[in-house]
Amino acid sequence: MIPEVRIFESLLFYDWESGIQFMHAVSKTKNYPTSCRLVDNEQFQFGATMKPAAGSSWEAFVERAKKFYVINIKGYEAKTLTACTMLFEGPREEMEKQHKAILEIGKKFNGMAGGPENGLRGYLLTFLIAYSRDLALQHGVSAESFETSCSW
Repeated sequence: MIPEVRIFESLLFYDWESGIQFMHAVSKTKNYPTSCRLVDNEQFQFGATMKPAAGSSWEAFVERAKKFYVINIKGYEAKTLTACTMLFEGPREEMEKQHKAILEIGKKFNGMAGGPENGLRGYLLTFLIAYSRDLALQHGVSAESFETSCSW
């Protein structure tokens, strides 16, 4: 029996255009993640507000250090960066190969790996948005999120 695996991943891009170019490049390959979602800066910021508070002062320090690295060292702008969350599901060897290939494509567009925990968080955010919408409706607020699939 072939072992199945689930690999979550995320990539940060300097701006929306870089993320779109990455998505277009991925569409030209045979490496299709099970889920691949590019979120704009506004959605990225919303997702950041949903992140659980640090459980200890050490965790808080690590989070501040990560943010400092992304903004001050790598040069990302907090108001323009975008993120792509991905999920790879299937036979381990094939998914590890696809995962590696997708990260290489990301590098061509100045993408920086954000790690599996952010990939999982972004994937779960999709479900959270639906529940947030339901809560808002109970308070007289109507909104919708739109997702688009493009055949390049």
